Amino acid sequence: MKYSYILPLSILLSAGAQAELGHAGFGGEVGVMAGFGGGKSNFNLDNATKKGALNSAGESESQALFIPTGKLNYTFGEQNSQQLYFGMPDNDLVGEAVALEFGYKIEFANESLLTLAYVPTLSKGETWQDPYLTNTKRKKTDVSGNTYSISYENMFDTGLTGAFSVYDKDIDNDQAGNSATSLKRSGDGYLASLAMGLPISDIEFIEPELSYHHFSADGKAMSFDEYVLAFSYMVMLGKESLAASAGYSSKQFDANNPLFNKTQEDSNYSLQLMYEYNEFMGWQDWKLNALIGYSTTASNIAFYDTSDYMTGVGITYTF
Repeated sequence: MKYSYILPLSILLSAGAQAELGHAGFGGEVGVMAGFGGGKSNFNLDNATKKGALNSAGESESQALFIPTGKLNYTFGEQNSQQLYFGMPDNDLVGEAVALEFGYKIEFANESLLTLAYVPTLSKGETWQDPYLTNTKRKKTDVSGNTYSISYENMFDTGLTGAFSVYDKDIDNDQAGNSATSLKRSGDGYLASLAMGLPISDIEFIEPELSYHHFSADGKAMSFDEYVLAFSYMVMLGKESLAASAGYSSKQFDANNPLFNKTQEDSNYSLQLMYEYNEFMGWQDWKLNALIGYSTTASNIAFYDTSDYMTGVGITYTF
């Protein structure tokens, strides 16, 4: 099970005000978070055998977590307005694989920021060759892909941010549904989003966001269109920051799933909270982070019902 709470909320906590890219030369941050997470999913790699009826939710699982984070950058140009960077991805649409993001940023005079990024698979991830087998041990196979993205923050000094990503996803030796053509999961897609940062006081801001996600799979029953609405809030209290984000998405698939004789429709709800304390223990370049995240997906096909949660505490060093 893959958890995706840390990075998006870290971005939110740093987005309260448009800041310079940083000092000239090398910089970045490294950190680690320890915690606990769990949930249920029929795609959980810790549960090789799905027991009982096919059209039922996965079994609950939980585990301790230890997650490293980090990014390295090099800032240059007039007034330090350009930056090259690499590190953990801001937008990893492939999902199951371990990826690394390489990017370029340029800041303009009106405090808008253009970012170009490439996220290749660093180490292939894993999923089930055929996730629909029941009462039989399932075999794993590799997942890989690439993502290319562009984003423009604070467009025309309005607070509006637009982003667009395209990606491909490849699943080796896909045997889903005993090699049913309509269930093939490799393919390519794109994600487009608009967000507007709105200050509501000197220390608070809100950010509504709309996204559209399209994935064209090799199998028509695995192709989908997804619509996402998210709302974030952040307050900065001296050395402390608190961020909250809630989201809802509706995902509609293109064709009938032959294993369940239904066209899949999913609704997802998520809630994330994160706290950050700067100059932890009086150390100027250190931050303490704490988070709680929960997400649930309700599908018209019970096999695809999922839920996951995570709670953790970590520390980050900025240099």
